[in-house]
Amino acid sequence: MFKAIKNYLFYRKIINKLKPTLLTNFGVKVDMLSRLYTVFTIPEREYKELVSQYQEHSDKLIEIEFKGYKKKLDTYLMKQGLTEMYGIYLEERANERQFMLAITYKHLDVLFWGNISRLILISLLVGMGIGGIILLFI
Repeated sequence: MFKAIKNYLFYRKIINKLKPTLLTNFGVKVDMLSRLYTVFTIPEREYKELVSQYQEHSDKLIEIEFKGYKKKLDTYLMKQGLTEMYGIYLEERANERQFMLAITYKHLDVLFWGNISRLILISLLVGMGIGGIILLFI
């Protein structure tokens, strides 16, 4: 468990350092929990050309474009030392031109631990507030 947390902190440090590059080169945003997310969009002109030239196979060609994008992103993250540290959290087609992609640290449920830490903080604050009120009346 501690090794997973240590590796997550390393992952988060690298991701935070790469934020500007990820945004400018790949259009990938990073949230508070160091999850990477983006919406991959085929430009409208390119989409119309694919549909007009390859009507029956246009969907497969668009998926191939998306897989190429994912491969470039994957290669970049591996070169930065994040091999085997991340996994795809969400990959789904939004519409005929767009794909949603979210990547997260895969060895720890970051969302779960983020919510637990919030609950602990809220509990402490409420407990301190109630304790303070009790002390006022003693």
